[in-house]
Amino acid sequence: MKAIVTNFMFQIPTGSISFTGVQQEVAGWGAAFIAMGIMYLVVRHFIKGSIGQIVVSLAVGGLVYFVVKSPDTVLNSIGGIFKNIFS
Repeated sequence: MKAIVTNFMFQIPTGSISFTGVQQEVAGWGAAFIAMGIMYLVVRHFIKGSIGQIVVSLAVGGLVYFVVKSPDTVLNSIGGIFKNIFS
């Protein structure tokens, strides 16, 4: 899908829209909302002074972000770990 990039987040499609394009758009928006949620939690825990909760929020949020952004890569990595364990 060809696109004209208007800024770092939004794109104006110039070609035909396919299921892959819609899937990538939804994954992009999902990742952006997850990143905003992570930042909200980090700031809230920073105000409270909870260092441990900041670390946990970043770790869990980062994992969820990568799963939403590229689930194939994450699942292939997990499959590779199980393949090494059981072979």
